[in-house]
Amino acid sequence: MNRAYSQFEERQTDIVAVSFAEPSRLGPYRVELGLRHPLLCDPSRGAYRAFGLVRGSRLRVYGPRVLARYLWLLVRGRRLVRPQRDDDLYQLGGDALIGADGRLLALFESRDPADRPSVDELLSRLDGRGA
Repeated sequence: MNRAYSQFEERQTDIVAVSFAEPSRLGPYRVELGLRHPLLCDPSRGAYRAFGLVRGSRLRVYGPRVLARYLWLLVRGRRLVRPQRDDDLYQLGGDALIGADGRLLALFESRDPADRPSVDELLSRLDGRGA
């Protein structure tokens, strides 16, 4: 997302990430990943519930697809953030596009922790080309 940040800026679009981690963990996480966009905290997961994002099964969270994705990231030199003891590894995320008027334009619900839309998919939706 950092590499494509300027493409979102060109579309006058803000990127905001939401985590359910405790606020004290977000600063180091933001630095470690080199995030340019804001990282908000939702430890009660109200936003997750509002968007209908669910907790995954053990197979979804630790399945072959997820393990292959993490291995691929490690091979490419990406450091993975080590979960803390109180992290909920089963909470699945998602990506939402919200218009300037507050209307939900698109919601991508993750099937597993490795399931994220590509930057091109997000930009296509913003440009009105996506399904």
